[in-house]
Amino acid sequence: MVVGQFSQSVDVAIVGAGVAGLAAAIESHARGRSVAVVRHGEGCRLPRCGADPLAAAGEAMGIEVLDGDAVLDGDRQLRIPGNMAVPRLRFRRLILAPDLAIPTPDDAAPASPWSWATVTAAPPADGAVAMIRGGGVAECAAAASLAAAGWTVRLAPGDAGVLPEAGTMIRGAAAARLRDLGVQVLTAAAAAAAEGEAGSPQLVLDAATLSPRIAGLGLEGTAVRLVGDRIAVDEQLRTDDPRILAGGAAVAGPMAEGRWARQGRH
Repeated sequence: MVVGQFSQSVDVAIVGAGVAGLAAAIESHARGRSVAVVRHGEGCRLPRCGADPLAAAGEAMGIEVLDGDAVLDGDRQLRIPGNMAVPRLRFRRLILAPDLAIPTPDDAAPASPWSWATVTAAPPADGAVAMIRGGGVAECAAAASLAAAGWTVRLAPGDAGVLPEAGTMIRGAAAARLRDLGVQVLTAAAAAAAEGEAGSPQLVLDAATLSPRIAGLGLEGTAVRLVGDRIAVDEQLRTDDPRILAGGAAVAGPMAEGRWARQGRH
């Protein structure tokens, strides 16, 4: 519902267009609530590889996905700088589910085969191999982007597979995109064997070292409490601020399978 020029009002605003954000959006939408998702970063948009498969799946269900970064601005309102269509979004309930942030070279550890690098780095040498550990949104996006840049990419998602918490349609879309780009999705045994090969990989990315994209959200003006670089929540994914829930990679502690969609039930 439009409440003023270039402003929009929804029941549930969600920050983050990854698996956690989309799961919460689908749950809220299914319960008859008006929902808008602010991408906040790249989401699962794959540079040089076409549209964002996660956002496309949400939009096909009637869920609005807005480009731009979100900033809390006063009571129950987000600013979305750079979004000319909807620069302000008012909400009754806010869900924070931002993706992990891939660091730039300046933020990465000292150069070594085990440090992070950006997916927009200089073209690799012929035959360069990148090993990516994990099967979440950040890892899949990095795998696709590196493959498009000319790397031979091996993705090791573990026993749970690619995007384990996502629905069948989302997992299928992501897996198809990775296959189209030539990404090799390895079993645990195959990944161990590949890492033991002489001279490869030249680049290893491990999402366990990443932080969620929560800087700049404007949480300083809320009651939300941080534990390190994560948001503290209770078993119902509630923060210390009654307006705000959080989930996915943004929360402190393990995010057990099956809890993703719970964010949309409040």
